[in-house]
Amino acid sequence: MNKAEKRRKNEPFIVTCDEVFKPMLSTGSGRERESTVYSVQVNKYDLMVLEHGATGLTEERMVLAFQVLDELIPQLGLYSRIFTKLREDLFKAVYSGELTGVVEEGTDNKSVCGESYIQRLPYFVLVKRTHDKQNEQIEELKEQLDIVKKRLFDKHKQFEESQEKTAKLQEQIDHLNKVENELQQIISEKDAEICRIGQEMEKNWNNAENMQHQLECDIADLKDSLIEAKQEIEYLSQFKKGYDDMYYAFTDKDQESDEDNSAKKNPQTIIASKREYLIGDVHSANHMEEQILSVMNTAMEEFDKFLESHKQALEEKVITADMTDAEMDLQEMELDDADQELEVVQLRFESTIRAMLSELDLLHKHNNMMMEQLQMLEETNPSLAKNKNVEHVKFSSGKNNESILWAGLDEDDGKHNTADPYIPQDRVFSKYAAMLYTSNNSGKTFEEFKDAKYCSSCGEKTVICPHKAGGTEKVFVLPHNCTHLKISRPKVRVNRELVQMLVKPPSPELTLNVEPVLSSAVQSYQPAHNMSLTPDTVTSQESPSYSMGEAYMVNSFQRVWDDYHIRTDLSRTIPRPLTQEQTVSLFEEFLAYIILQDETAGEKLCFSILDNLYNFMKWRYLLDDIMYMMTHDFLSSIIKYSGADKMIELLDHVLVGNLDASCLRYVMLIADFIKMVDWMEVEDFRAFASLVYPFLTEDDLETLQMSYISFSENHISKQLVCSFIIHIILKYREPRFHDLENKLLPFQISESGHLTDKEHKDAMDSIVPLCNEHMRRRLFLEAEKAVAHDSISNAVPVMRLAQITGYLALQQITAVIKENLNTNIAEWRKRPSSTGSARQTADVTHQTAGAMGDDKLITLDKIKTLASNMARAAKHRKERQAQSRDEINR
Repeated sequence: MNKAEKRRKNEPFIVTCDEVFKPMLSTGSGRERESTVYSVQVNKYDLMVLEHGATGLTEERMVLAFQVLDELIPQLGLYSRIFTKLREDLFKAVYSGELTGVVEEGTDNKSVCGESYIQRLPYFVLVKRTHDKQNEQIEELKEQLDIVKKRLFDKHKQFEESQEKTAKLQEQIDHLNKVENELQQIISEKDAEICRIGQEMEKNWNNAENMQHQLECDIADLKDSLIEAKQEIEYLSQFKKGYDDMYYAFTDKDQESDEDNSAKKNPQTIIASKREYLIGDVHSANHMEEQILSVMNTAMEEFDKFLESHKQALEEKVITADMTDAEMDLQEMELDDADQELEVVQLRFESTIRAMLSELDLLHKHNNMMMEQLQMLEETNPSLAKNKNVEHVKFSSGKNNESILWAGLDEDDGKHNTADPYIPQDRVFSKYAAMLYTSNNSGKTFEEFKDAKYCSSCGEKTVICPHKAGGTEKVFVLPHNCTHLKISRPKVRVNRELVQMLVKPPSPELTLNVEPVLSSAVQSYQPAHNMSLTPDTVTSQESPSYSMGEAYMVNSFQRVWDDYHIRTDLSRTIPRPLTQEQTVSLFEEFLAYIILQDETAGEKLCFSILDNLYNFMKWRYLLDDIMYMMTHDFLSSIIKYSGADKMIELLDHVLVGNLDASCLRYVMLIADFIKMVDWMEVEDFRAFASLVYPFLTEDDLETLQMSYISFSENHISKQLVCSFIIHIILKYREPRFHDLENKLLPFQISESGHLTDKEHKDAMDSIVPLCNEHMRRRLFLEAEKAVAHDSISNAVPVMRLAQITGYLALQQITAVIKENLNTNIAEWRKRPSSTGSARQTADVTHQTAGAMGDDKLITLDKIKTLASNMARAAKHRKERQAQSRDEINR
């Protein structure tokens, strides 16, 4: 405002206004004076605008307008304050915050030079400047665009010329490639000749190197044997020195007491003392062995826990169709990290177990030396064994010391002649036992009575049994709609091994009553108390999971234990019981191992199911001794849980050879179909069976459905359906197996009831022409090796081949079943009950007693995912090992 006041003093408009306003205010009437003043002021303002030469809204005109406004506001009286505020608002609305310098020329004769000052620029001036600047930029861009268009036209012309040159050069390249191929063929022929000559030279060189290496190895082995013999002599010399010192301590010449003098006079006293010391030392060694084995079981338990967590991590890695490359790479990195962690734990576990095995080896040598000394004492003083009453360790010269009948007996056990001669394990009582079977279809088929339980004395499942009689009477509730009862008596079974041990001639050697343990190369001794041994030594030769009346179930689980003892003489002194969840988890990983072998291994690596079990245990637990220990525990768990889980029972029969291993694959494939269905009613099973067994007639489907209703007691669930499929396989009532067995019989030529590989191939070409030949050949070889135990060579029974063919045939229609299964069941539910059998209402149950829930169903898709991730992890490990070898070679 100070600058505006300064400018008003020099403005001629202000002087003229004063001269004009004053005379007008002093003369004339009021209205005329006001009108005259207003007209003069407007005219004066228009005159000043014309003098400044401003047209339109210009910066000079705005300055002039605000000058006039500043002069008029003080004369407005009461309105001066509000017009002052309006003037400030207008000033802010018109002028921006940017400043500029202005030079004005003089307007009167006295002032020739102009005045310079700084003022704010109006907004419309800034907008005009911006608009002018944009117009200039647009013109420049248009010029640049024309230049670019011209360059593009030139480049396009050059591109067409280059294409013509490229076509000519491509023709030359094709000609040169043709010449190169001809020359390459000549080079290949020469390289083949060079390779043949090089192979002959390498073969001769390898033969020479092998001979040299063999001779060097023989020399090294002889040196190692010599060093080991010297170390063993040095090690045993320490014990000999200790025993000699102890012997001399008892016969010290400085001790001349009456007791020592009497001992010198009676040498048997010294020998008896030494004998007692040796017996105590043997007990200590046995106790240490128990502790080491217990610690080893703990280490195995921890290792199994880590393997279970690793298995769960592998199961979570699922490859989906919509995965990106980044997600796939991330999953591969996670698998690599998990396998590296597993490798570290495996190395630590292996070193720990090797250290424990080394301790057991030393303990055995120490124990064996004490046993030899004790044997020498007994041989030199036979009368001592007759007079001494040993409390913890028994000696026998007339019975076999390894027999379990003598474990835990005292010398005075034979004095109690009044004991009950009918002990609870007497097999003779089995003739008073009975097994019940019930039928609800007029005796066409029979099912086991629900209260049947396995009796270890009778060796079978029984309902009425003297060994289980708990009172004077017992009431049995028959199932619903029961029409017939079948009663069968169990056979009297005798443990042949016990009989052979009883009739075995007495051993001339006098040894402690202890059992060999732990290693095929190392023997130690059982503790004084009777530990749990291999099940075949304490149970009957019949498996508890087998029922009577199944003529085709010819093998018992004793066959598996016999195979176990052929492979190793290791006895599981302190077994480690597995829970049902641990058994099922180990079973799933074993199935994944089998599926992995099916997809990756060749014919040379084809083994029987038992061989695959031991190979899997070796792959999982790294060491031979641990392999046999865990196999023993796993087999014991199969016996224990076969009655509670149908899948484990199926594995039981597969291992003993009653069923082919393809039954496991067959059940897992059907489990894939079962898991797809949302089971709601019993009638769903009818629709399911019609699609899985398309060759069955309506009557056959009706019979199969009634069998399921009888089995499930009018309940429905995924686990029940899967258990029923296993049930009819175990009863040998599986429709597909029966149908295919009848189709395979006409192809037998060389031997009745068996087919060779060629015969089976011809049959498959006729029955399932599009099957996987690699899988067929592998399953045939697997079955051939399995039946080799039955003295069958170069052929497989038709019953097993029907199971193999059933699995391959089901694979052929898997895609069709998965595509139409839910649709078929949905359509079946819409059908009225009159179109088929009466619709059965059922209780939908998701978990049955003694069986695992539906979410734990073992399906082939789940096992294949686990097998695939196992293969990916193994591939990463091979790559790391190869990279490590390359780094070492560098």
